[in-house]
Amino acid sequence: MSGHSHWATIKRAKGAADARKGKIFSKLGKEITIVVKAKGGDPANNPTLRTLIAKAKAAQMPNDNIERAIKKGTGEIEAEVVADNLVKIVMPDPVGFSDDFVVVGVPHKIVPVENLAAVDVEKDGREIRMSEAFAPAGTNVDFVKYKMPNVVHIRTYERGVESETGACGTGSVSAAVIGVKDYGLNFPVSVKTLHGYNLVVDGVFDGETFSSVTLTGPVKKVFEGEINWDDLDAVSE
Repeated sequence: MSGHSHWATIKRAKGAADARKGKIFSKLGKEITIVVKAKGGDPANNPTLRTLIAKAKAAQMPNDNIERAIKKGTGEIEAEVVADNLVKIVMPDPVGFSDDFVVVGVPHKIVPVENLAAVDVEKDGREIRMSEAFAPAGTNVDFVKYKMPNVVHIRTYERGVESETGACGTGSVSAAVIGVKDYGLNFPVSVKTLHGYNLVVDGVFDGETFSSVTLTGPVKKVFEGEINWDDLDAVSE
């Protein structure tokens, strides 16, 4: 029993250390992303970025995490083809949690309901989107039904489109992380959309913050084209 107890103590200590390290990495990643957005992603021309990279390496933050934070700041999207017609995308870290509200690149208000089919998404979604609480920019609105342990059914009123849409990536991620944070769901979360898509949201939640959030779902080739960079340079001159 003493050996078992000793191993359990070691596991708890390691878990606590990993959680502390995760919080440090998350904080450094956000600082790097903010600095890159403000001053660019080239360390040679961004002394603040150089300092943060050195700080991150001193904290033993993996190079992949550092590069991911820089790419978020420059607007690059990290994606991976994981199977035929199936792509995994690295999403922005969810922030700004408040009363079933979250920002995953763009704002989303999550509205849990019992009967999803009965919701008047056009009417109710527009009222919430235009409400004083979210003025002046407004918000996307996602009506959801959670099913334990890891399923979400979702219908979305999308800001800008100003109507219900068949599927929304950031809405699916927002619904999933709110479900994990406040409604007892577990990663990975399966999100069922209006048009029948099954999207998978995965990530790490340390009890306070989220990191390494990904969205996996089907893709379809709709067009292809070529860009002549020389022509673009001529237009910008």
